[in-house]
Amino acid sequence: MLRSTTWALFILLPALLHADSASQTDWSGGPDVAGPITVWDNTFFESAGASWASPAGQISILPGDFENMVDSTFASPTTVWADDIDGDGDADVLSGGVSLSWWENSDGSGTSWVENQIADVSWAKVITKDIDGDGDTDVLISKDDFIAWYENVDGQGTSWSEHVVNTDLNRPVPPCSGDYDNDGDMDIMCANWISNDGDFYWWENTNGQGTSWTEHTIATTCSGGFYGVCSDDIDGDGDSDFIGAAWYNNKVLWMENADGLGTNWIELTIDDDFESSIQVHATDFDGDGDLDVLGAGTGADAVTWWENTNGSGSEWSKHVVADYFSYITARSEDLDRDGDSDILLTTGLDGQFIWQENTNGLGTIWEEHVVYDAGMYNPASDIYAEDVNGDGWQDILGARSYDNAVTWWNIHINEALLESSILDLGSNTGWGSLTWTASMPSGTAVAFQVRASDDYNQMGVWSDTLNSPCSLENILSENDYYFQYRTILTTSEQGTSPDLLDVSVSWVPLGIGGSEAPSSFELLPLWPNPVSGAVSVTIGVPEPGPVTLSIFDVAGRRTGSTGSVNYLSGYSTVQLERFCPGIYFVRMQAGKFEATRRFVQVE
Repeated sequence: MLRSTTWALFILLPALLHADSASQTDWSGGPDVAGPITVWDNTFFESAGASWASPAGQISILPGDFENMVDSTFASPTTVWADDIDGDGDADVLSGGVSLSWWENSDGSGTSWVENQIADVSWAKVITKDIDGDGDTDVLISKDDFIAWYENVDGQGTSWSEHVVNTDLNRPVPPCSGDYDNDGDMDIMCANWISNDGDFYWWENTNGQGTSWTEHTIATTCSGGFYGVCSDDIDGDGDSDFIGAAWYNNKVLWMENADGLGTNWIELTIDDDFESSIQVHATDFDGDGDLDVLGAGTGADAVTWWENTNGSGSEWSKHVVADYFSYITARSEDLDRDGDSDILLTTGLDGQFIWQENTNGLGTIWEEHVVYDAGMYNPASDIYAEDVNGDGWQDILGARSYDNAVTWWNIHINEALLESSILDLGSNTGWGSLTWTASMPSGTAVAFQVRASDDYNQMGVWSDTLNSPCSLENILSENDYYFQYRTILTTSEQGTSPDLLDVSVSWVPLGIGGSEAPSSFELLPLWPNPVSGAVSVTIGVPEPGPVTLSIFDVAGRRTGSTGSVNYLSGYSTVQLERFCPGIYFVRMQAGKFEATRRFVQVE
């Protein structure tokens, strides 16, 4: 007999529809299984910030530190960049200060660094590119009056060979690289800052190996030099165009690569009233598939992006993000993995490292996140985004010239997410429920998003966040038979994590009617779970016979049993009265068949 002081048992009518379910209780097999698959087993698709293998059988937030030092004694770093210099698959860090150096990410997690000097060149502006087409990462710089690139001779960053491209410039801005003549190799583009000509320059990689260069001059209507340039396909015609921030003219413009060969250029204006135009970058802020332009200046519209209204670069609409009234450096990256472009920036002498979240994915609503505030007159020199510790989140790198520091911040230290492999349900469905079991200390939470489709190549958008187990009936569309979940773990206190223990989804194959019996015994997911009142247990019986349901607490003590009860074939639901708060297990036994489900009783 069951203990009447603990729970009561009710046998309900047979369930009206045959139901199926799938569960996942282990993720230790690792990521990169996109699916579709017929069972989740112990693998998944991808994760960010999640600990999934230790201990096996649960998902937690990876431990770590928010601020992590690369080098605290590198004199006057003015630029920062990240790339895989040694070809080992993780992100290394580069900077230009009193020398040009890179730091090997020795453990791949961003906690152990070894400095390697590339050249005795001070205060160089640095980017990376495979200039000679040999498959490794080379380094491209501008400084004082010249452009040069350093060949990664052994592909491991231990041997470098300097190749000078040009020595007749006047304070060149940070360079760019792209294929401007459409011949399959990397060319170089740059412009002068202190100059009266207001010209762009690009150097043709004549032999494709970076040892022979032909200079091309592109005149503009600007009366002074540029402060920032970049290159990208602004008009969507398949070739690389140029974008420039003309400091002296308060202007942002772009040059159309009219013939796609770099020999015919047309100047077009984006904005001719952008005060002290400093930097430009191209990205898609509004999610319409074309490239917009991000600009940094020093006026009331210091951080602005221009919408490429018709997609061809001939019409622009201005959107102001923020004003900082300081020397701004800005870049763009998807920092929160929501599929849109965010902004990362420094405020120069104001000493702040900031990222602006593109909250609605359209670039019209922004939320500011201050990563680090060094204080007034402590220059925040440069900023860059890269997954430094290999956890799937983009981290933020910073160069701080005032205290000789190159550092990175784990801006998602208090959150993690994991996306399942796509599950093939095998037939059109009517949806049941999504349930899960989790341990959630105070200040932590576990939530889910789901999506379903009839085409696994186009799974569509994620649902709204589900903060507790629920029915999926009005969340997912019937007749879809590919399913995927995303779990989101958060904490308000670093070092404290929730733990996801299991997740289950149930569904009804459409067209299976009435009380049709299953082909084998089944113990379906418990609902609701966690539960504050009664929990329902649905069982499937292929043919009439005895079934025993037993309840155990987390210590393995049996707290009750139905004893052996004869059931007709089909589906039946048993409802249990509430327990004392805790974790419990329902075990179903029928002949040689045995299955267990876990549930959590809460207040």
